[in-house]
Amino acid sequence: MPDSTTVYIFRMLVARDSSISTVKMVEGDSASLAGRVLMDELKRSGPWIPAQQGGRPAKAYMKVYVRLEPKSKLVVEYGE
Repeated sequence: MPDSTTVYIFRMLVARDSSISTVKMVEGDSASLAGRVLMDELKRSGPWIPAQQGGRPAKAYMKVYVRLEPKSKLVVEYGE
């Protein structure tokens, strides 16, 4: 784990069928081992709840914020 807090921001597309079709790192060190592992885990995660439009599932982009803190603490938050 890092000596100081490290933040990674990912942008992903959640499809109508709850799968993730695209994961892109928006902020963070993509060359780091932690960044690569986090991206791989997001790609394998799911199913996610798709957005709704007119009462029907719709594909939508979502941002996922991951904060690695000293002393092995991992914080994950998500939003639009």
